[in-house]
Amino acid sequence: MASTSESIYRPLDPSRPEIRLLRLHPRQTASPDESLQLTMFTTSLHDQKYFALSYVWGEDTPNNPITINGHSAPVTKNLFEFLLHYRDLTEANSTWELADMLFWVDAICINQEDIPEKNSQVLQMSSIYRSADAVLSWLGVEADDSDYAIEVMIDITGRVAASLDGDDPLSWMAPSQTELWQRNSDGDEMGNKFWDGIVQLVRRSYWTRAWIVQEIVLARKVTMLCGMRSFQFQDLVAIGTWIMRLRPYECPSFVHMNIWLYLSTPLYQENYGPAQVMKYAEIIRLVEEAASTETFNTAYNWKKILIATQTAQASDPRDKLYSMASMLRHGVTPNYSISAEETFCKFAKMCLEADGRLDILLFAGHGFVNDKTEVLGHHLFLPSWVPNWDLLSKARMWTPVPAQMASFDADGFMLKQNIPPLSCYENTLEAPGTHLSEVSTHVYFWGDTKSFAQFWIDYIEAHKDQRDDRGVRVFLTIIRLLLFDQVPDSDMQLGLNPEPSVLERAIAYMSFVLLNMDVGSAKFLQDTRTIQYLDQPIDGTRLRRLLDSDSSKHWSMSSLAQLSSSFIVLRMCYAFFETSQGHRGWGPPGTCKGDIIGILFGCETPVVLRKIDSHYIYIGACYVVGIMDGDPLAGIEKGSPRIKRFKIV
Repeated sequence: MASTSESIYRPLDPSRPEIRLLRLHPRQTASPDESLQLTMFTTSLHDQKYFALSYVWGEDTPNNPITINGHSAPVTKNLFEFLLHYRDLTEANSTWELADMLFWVDAICINQEDIPEKNSQVLQMSSIYRSADAVLSWLGVEADDSDYAIEVMIDITGRVAASLDGDDPLSWMAPSQTELWQRNSDGDEMGNKFWDGIVQLVRRSYWTRAWIVQEIVLARKVTMLCGMRSFQFQDLVAIGTWIMRLRPYECPSFVHMNIWLYLSTPLYQENYGPAQVMKYAEIIRLVEEAASTETFNTAYNWKKILIATQTAQASDPRDKLYSMASMLRHGVTPNYSISAEETFCKFAKMCLEADGRLDILLFAGHGFVNDKTEVLGHHLFLPSWVPNWDLLSKARMWTPVPAQMASFDADGFMLKQNIPPLSCYENTLEAPGTHLSEVSTHVYFWGDTKSFAQFWIDYIEAHKDQRDDRGVRVFLTIIRLLLFDQVPDSDMQLGLNPEPSVLERAIAYMSFVLLNMDVGSAKFLQDTRTIQYLDQPIDGTRLRRLLDSDSSKHWSMSSLAQLSSSFIVLRMCYAFFETSQGHRGWGPPGTCKGDIIGILFGCETPVVLRKIDSHYIYIGACYVVGIMDGDPLAGIEKGSPRIKRFKIV
């Protein structure tokens, strides 16, 4: 609002909790083209009853005119549409609790051209949203069956919430609810009008905006508005909570399998379903913890919040951090006079200094995005060990190594030893660790399903007689690698010498998933002669029964779906590598021949490094079979020549 800022803004007193509020005038005529008239005034934060608007600014240039205090001012299309709908809804339903109320909108109530005021008001964000009687979230105009989805959601929320108080989340479901459990539309996802409508609702651009996190988390109450229909945020939370409890359950007979897989499988839950809103419940818990204790681990909780909101985007990269600042008492102070690079570097150093560990590296590295990805991000010049939170929010598919598995302890007991600590000077990170081996082979599949399955069949056949440095047959190592050493449908690990019955079940699960990828190549695994590639006394007859198609009906479909999801992540997000010492693992897509596989003390996973002269470029975290629990470090003491300091730039 460059042309009108001087006429509609008067300076706020930074020494007092002053804000500006708006009132939208009712229509004066019946004309649909009547302009939007607003009054804006300055008041103390606690003097008025108001709601705070949560919405997407959008990328479009503000060119939709409204009138504020008699002066014309342009706003974005999305804000303009909200004002139109809010005026119509207020007139249509004067008893609505938010009808004809004063409200606060950041784009208007903060003078965006006044940087000192902007810094000051951003620091007040937590107070503005906490003090509001409600936060009104504008999702946009009606589209994609949103009216129908909201109507059904409101109708079932009470029963869903009641089921969460018991032990059986399926108790409220019934065969008569065909509108919920059967395909009834041509939707691209579940083919169900209600669930696909909910999916589209939580896929709206509103949910991608970084600032909405604090706006929802800090609110006393959140009302959501889509078109002319309103509902409570807690309605979505109830649906999301219910979905998250479905993972261990099998599909009821009256529910279409396609719908059930979308609702109960982790990958689908995280990418398509309303379970996405459950991240806010965890953030609310962290914020409440921050407010109630003096021993709050700032760096740890900052990282947890940033992980939960990884896909939330901001037009200004600095806002990836600043949008979270109001929720936590310590850490990053908004300062729009410094660059995004400096902001991200300061935050990374804060994390390193606060917890003395290198877990921040799980989200950094120059190798997690390669030439085959199409990421529209700001070109920030950052040290390789500093996470680019802006780029992570725009990566189409990325997940840190531990997110797919359990927590690890690759650096073992080394932190208990008297090892010189890590240090950080200027933009160089110096960390103690050990050099394990170098990458000799690497393969990145980039989502090619058939080549992924065929590669492993060919690899197993080519290495059928080989053993690793521990004497373990390569086929077992590959099974452990593909399954992350976990037995599907179980809490057990495979390890170096699994029980035959456990190994048989692992092979069967892996075979079914690969068979689904490529029938021709995966039939190889159904040939029980592969048991000759193992030392364990596998029962061929029992394995044949497990591999029989009729037997699969009694398997856990959710475990099969979860393993399929894991394979999708592997072929999209990771590269397979083999080292000169015979290690096998998963690394970032940008892993190259000659890269170093090492362990940095203070980092829970092994890492990939690239040596450039006397320094190292950090490529990313990795997973290596057999070294995730610190075994290779056994016997290393202080002063050992195997310990070196890596200077990472």
